Amino acid sequence: RPLLCVGRRGITGFLTQRGQDWCEDSTNQSRDYTRNRIRGELIPYMEDHINGKAAENILRSGRMFAEADRYLAGQAEILWQEHGRLELHAAGGGPSAACGTGELPGETGTQPQFPRCSRRAQIPCSLFLAQDPVIRSYLVRRMLDAAAPGQKNVTARHFRQIEELAGKSSGSRCDLPG
Repeated sequence: RPLLCVGRRGITGFLTQRGQDWCEDSTNQSRDYTRNRIRGELIPYMEDHINGKAAENILRSGRMFAEADRYLAGQAEILWQEHGRLELHAAGGGPSAACGTGELPGETGTQPQFPRCSRRAQIPCSLFLAQDPVIRSYLVRRMLDAAAPGQKNVTARHFRQIEELAGKSSGSRCDLPG
């Protein structure tokens, strides 16, 4: 990733000029992978038939999207820090000190294991619903990170379902993977 802004020729030229060997992943030549079809077929087609600077434009757009992503995540983080709450719950019960001894896991950089405990991230519904939809999405992501660090396979569909829960009556639920 750090060399996305440098093309293959630039990298190999740099290494050759310095007499440095390199190693190439054998899968890079296989058209079985989408990334290789994009790199080997789609981008050259776009540069030849649509815009000679297609790859540059895509990279520039990617950098802009990354900046926007950092900003939006930061805005959601501010709301979370000011209004969010993370609780540990004993299995089958409410908040419990038996789950931990003060600091919440994930908040100090460590990940202690608390058997039979679940984590619940909460933010006031009225505040959540008052946010722009894109900020709500980032808040949901932040809350999932707090409640279930490392959660995988959560899709846009799950995000929509979670957002819809905020407008429903108590007792509604959404099942997530894991």
